[in-house]
Amino acid sequence: MSVRQLKANKITKDGRSWVFIQYSYGLDGKRHQYQSPAFMTEKEAIKA
Repeated sequence: MSVRQLKANKITKDGRSWVFIQYSYGLDGKRHQYQSPAFMTEKEAIKA
């Protein structure tokens, strides 16, 4: 899991820009990406 800040064109209208991204392997053996909803601060994204 990694915590990243979104690019300028992906930031929400109310200013949320921090997300966590998780990679997992499915039953088919392929890697899938999950991106959380956006958070206001980096600490909130880590806590989630």
